[in-house]
Amino acid sequence: YGTLQTNLGTLQTDLNMKFPAKGEPVYAGKISTANFQLGSFISNEQLGSVGFNGTVKGKGFQWKTLDMTVDGTVNHLQYGDYTYHNITAKGNLTNRLFNGDFVMKDPNADMHLQGLVDLTGKIPLFKATADIVHADLKALGLTKEDFQLNGKFDLDLQASSLANMIGTARINEASLITNGKRLAFDSLIVNSNYENGLKKLTAV
Repeated sequence: YGTLQTNLGTLQTDLNMKFPAKGEPVYAGKISTANFQLGSFISNEQLGSVGFNGTVKGKGFQWKTLDMTVDGTVNHLQYGDYTYHNITAKGNLTNRLFNGDFVMKDPNADMHLQGLVDLTGKIPLFKATADIVHADLKALGLTKEDFQLNGKFDLDLQASSLANMIGTARINEASLITNGKRLAFDSLIVNSNYENGLKKLTAV
């Protein structure tokens, strides 16, 4: 119980921790930090600093073997070139697979995401449903063009941007605004894959 000051940031903790002679460290309790260098701590170049307040329960500290249940508020999280704000996260992170529930109230991304996010590869894999109230794709660094998006999504794809998306997205009750022009659609299935070395994008 107390404040831990490290080179990666300051942590306020109320944790029960055990260090068995064999096996991974085990911990459970409350933790908060205003600005902790999470990416450096778990050796993930895509992640930067995080501000977090909530409860954790798990074992291990290595990114590849981490097994942790999280329930709390992420005030900010740096991922890639963008810093996301105001995230409520509840779920389990095991071997770089996060299975749970996200609610994000970022100025450029108001959404609710449920399901699996696979971070084992260089590009995240999503098998999840998403209810997007508003997303500014250009501000988030996902596109170079001006796109505003909302709708309900059923995702089975791998992507860190629209340019490298592979897989299928089923979209309902959605609208897309680009350069002031609005395109609305009740139902749409977008599929992206490679055929004979060429990327093929279809929408029906």
